[in-house]
Amino acid sequence: MLKPFKEFDPRVGERISELCDEFVLADDAFGHGLPRIAGYPKFPRDTRYRTSAFKEALSKLSEGTYIFIDHPAVGSEELEATSHEGYEDVAADRMTCFETLTSAVLKERIDQLGIELISYREL
Repeated sequence: MLKPFKEFDPRVGERISELCDEFVLADDAFGHGLPRIAGYPKFPRDTRYRTSAFKEALSKLSEGTYIFIDHPAVGSEELEATSHEGYEDVAADRMTCFETLTSAVLKERIDQLGIELISYREL
């Protein structure tokens, strides 16, 4: 969890590390120390492209437990209204993520590779 913050500004990473120590939190609260997989590139925001890229990334994994984090969402007025400078296409990104992760083609590849999907609770 700290790596992106340290790259943004080392002081932010240091402060987060201090808070983790103070409140007895893991410094990788969402990753549980697991290697992360990128899954697919941010661009283009295209379901077929992302699905293909994700299938390729999964094919390259060796045995073990990995973590993938993204923010899938179903289209809604609220989502359409969500954006900020530099990330104006939040809705397109998150809906494409949802479409990719629920793709029958991706599910088929996961099954072929014998990958077992688990939740955070199972870690």
